Amino acid sequence: MLTARAIHRRSWRIIAVSAMVLTPLLAAAPVKAAAPHPVEPLGGYLLMISPEEAGGATRATTLLCSPDGGGHPSAGAACAQLRKAGDRISSIPRKPGPCTLEYAPVRASAHGSWAGAPRHFSRSYPNHCVALRETGGIVFDF
Repeated sequence: MLTARAIHRRSWRIIAVSAMVLTPLLAAAPVKAAAPHPVEPLGGYLLMISPEEAGGATRATTLLCSPDGGGHPSAGAACAQLRKAGDRISSIPRKPGPCTLEYAPVRASAHGSWAGAPRHFSRSYPNHCVALRETGGIVFDF
């Protein structure tokens, strides 16, 4: 038969051993929550500025919106412009300002989707400056 003193000692041993085993586990770094599922962007475009005459290189980048990102250097501002224009590049207001009268025609194009619907834009302009101004100054500024 166990005495009260023996039961007390045994209880303290169990507590001590439990503490020794559990302390390192509790002190370990907390478990990170599982990574959230990737968020499908609301819109995504491949943007290109291509010279219409020989001798120039095509420039291209990607633009993703909601969440804003991609390779575009001002993705947040470009996406804000698109959201304000009802997701249509052709509806973005012109950015006023001067451009030179240089004739170096370019084609600005965007191919992608917004909210699952395909979106395409392609227009020619007399030069890169005019292309930027006519499309609001941000979307094709890369």
